[in-house]
Amino acid sequence: GGHIANARHIALGQIDKHLVEIDKLKKTPIIVCCSVGSRGQAALAKLKKAGFEKVFNLAGGINAWSDAGLPLTRK
Repeated sequence: GGHIANARHIALGQIDKHLVEIDKLKKTPIIVCCSVGSRGQAALAKLKKAGFEKVFNLAGGINAWSDAGLPLTRK
């Protein structure tokens, strides 16, 4: 149904390939999410292992975001 505005999509299986590209964000708060939260938890673990300090998993994922009436975009 869409994604959170200004979010960057990196599939769980592609995180390792993008670590160099996002390395500058190691001290920046990052929120990971998926449909319901389970893959988000795996992404969080990968990022923390790579040295990212402020990583959080969106509880309930995009489904919970949408159910709360928060906006999604298709752009």
